Amino acid sequence: MLFNKQQILSLYAEKKGKGITNKQLAQAVDLNPATISRWFNFKMNLSDQKE
Repeated sequence: MLFNKQQILSLYAEKKGKGITNKQLAQAVDLNPATISRWFNFKMNLSDQKE
């Protein structure tokens, strides 16, 4: 499943509202913080399954 732009913006707002940093989120999902940043800046797509 790929996330659409509205879903990404919603997740970003929720992350910011809870005070979660990209680094914290990256650690929680076992990804690089740069990957999280690129995803929130619409420079890449992530599926709900890590390959």
